[in-house]
Amino acid sequence: MSTITNSTPSFVPYSEVSATSTMRAVPRFGHSSDFSQLFSNNQEDVTDYAMGLLFIGAFVCGIFLVWLILLSVFKCLPSFGFLAGRQFTNVPRAQRVRIVFGTSATLWIVFTILLVTEGITNLQDTVTTISNTNQEISSIAVEADRIAASLQDVGVLSRGIRDTLVQNLGNFCPDNTNLEELTGVNVEQEAQGAVELLEILDDFVTTDLKEVQDGVENAHDVTKQVDNGIDTIAISDWQSLIILIPWILVPSFLLVGVLMAWCSVSNDIYDCLLQWFFLPLLVIMTIASFVLASVISVAAVGNADFCSGGTDQSPDQTVFNILAAQGYDPNDMLIRAVTFYINQCMETENDPFGFIATYLGQIDDAEVQVGDLDTTIAQVGASRLTMLCGRDFTEIAGLTSKMVFNLDVLQSNAGDTLDLLRCENLVPLYTSTVYDGTCTYSVRGITWTFSAFLVIACMGMFMIMFRSSYLGNAAEDVDDLFKGSATMGEPVGDYAQEEYGEDDQQQQQQGGVFYSSNTSANSSPYENEEDTEQASFAHADPSMEMSYAESYDQDYENTVNKSIANAPPAHQAY
Repeated sequence: MSTITNSTPSFVPYSEVSATSTMRAVPRFGHSSDFSQLFSNNQEDVTDYAMGLLFIGAFVCGIFLVWLILLSVFKCLPSFGFLAGRQFTNVPRAQRVRIVFGTSATLWIVFTILLVTEGITNLQDTVTTISNTNQEISSIAVEADRIAASLQDVGVLSRGIRDTLVQNLGNFCPDNTNLEELTGVNVEQEAQGAVELLEILDDFVTTDLKEVQDGVENAHDVTKQVDNGIDTIAISDWQSLIILIPWILVPSFLLVGVLMAWCSVSNDIYDCLLQWFFLPLLVIMTIASFVLASVISVAAVGNADFCSGGTDQSPDQTVFNILAAQGYDPNDMLIRAVTFYINQCMETENDPFGFIATYLGQIDDAEVQVGDLDTTIAQVGASRLTMLCGRDFTEIAGLTSKMVFNLDVLQSNAGDTLDLLRCENLVPLYTSTVYDGTCTYSVRGITWTFSAFLVIACMGMFMIMFRSSYLGNAAEDVDDLFKGSATMGEPVGDYAQEEYGEDDQQQQQQGGVFYSSNTSANSSPYENEEDTEQASFAHADPSMEMSYAESYDQDYENTVNKSIANAPPAHQAY
């Protein structure tokens, strides 16, 4: 006798991916990590799990709020300099900060690419896997519906024939009790056996078949819901490009602006675009990344919890716990079927469709019995039986022929049902959907998506904080021209600094006056006394430095005035 467990496929063990264990390890602070509690009818259980699930999302939001407060403080206090969005006045510091900005922009771009290649691609694989499985289940449900409808129609028709045969075969030959001696065949015994088997078939049509039809109807409802969910979350290639292109272009333009500032190259139009277009976009995208990271983190932890339920830390146990939490009757046909296939048909004694195999065996027996009766009636002859028994056998002969045909149809439908429900057909659908789609592609995709958005958000935070990197240095030209400063705040040229010795600098700090007598002949850096006297000046008359410089460069005064006049104003990034 054929059963649905014939040719049972090899057992497929569940293998946990690293992303599952990583996200499951997120602290819950005493709250439950049992995913099935989310489906409990007890509101306290739902709240307990939800509180633990929301921790990582709240943590990410907390990082964002702290950063926002710090950024507001820096903006409101100009004394923070470049952190407040002002131009750099310290060139070495500016270069270091620009390196940090460039590194942040590069990491932003790298993790945007990883977001698409590792995150969205895995999510697309998840949707594709679940969609393909859902289509197969839908096809199976449609075929099962057709078979059930055929069984119903043929069963009802057969029941009418059976009732007529039972009525006519109950008193098979009223006028002759020795029919077997006259015909050589126990026709009455064959008729009685056919009646008993036909009565058994009626029980299947009125009871078991109804459970099959209910299960098929539930399967249709589930597949429709899955289809609607897939249509909602499906991500196409062009939608991936919408995410990829702007998330790469914005930091790239800002990075070019930083390189221009590094090389002291300026373009008013480009600077305006950076300040009033790309920087606001960066702010919006950073905020969006924080929000998405917070939301997706909850989904990542929940997915990991689903895939590691129970003591064996598998999705199978999570499904069983959800069914129990929802209060489903374990004796229900659908629940028995789900349990049987999740266990990969290993518990053959709990086969929910064993009755179909039994029914198929009964059909085989009934077909043989009724076929023998039909053959016997045809051999003896309906007219001879009518004469011997004193009743019309013409109708009975026609009914037995119809019944043989109907039993053949029932046998074919029952066989198709068993083939449709075989373990090698349905178990791979479960393992593909849950093990591969939900607990491999989905976990990896959601975890990568969360990680990528979190890194992007943090890098955006640094880029916004160090937004002064693409601005020019506030006193770059003046710093290049003047390397030091003399008394009274006057700038001193390179050549003037070169003429100072250590004794001169010490005397300058003490407020003294330089004279030629302060420098001995052996230690004097000047070639003659005239040069030494020209180098002497007093703090009381700072114009002496200007006179000294003019003796070396007649255009010194014009150069200084022009440089000061052309010094860039103290710009500020908003």
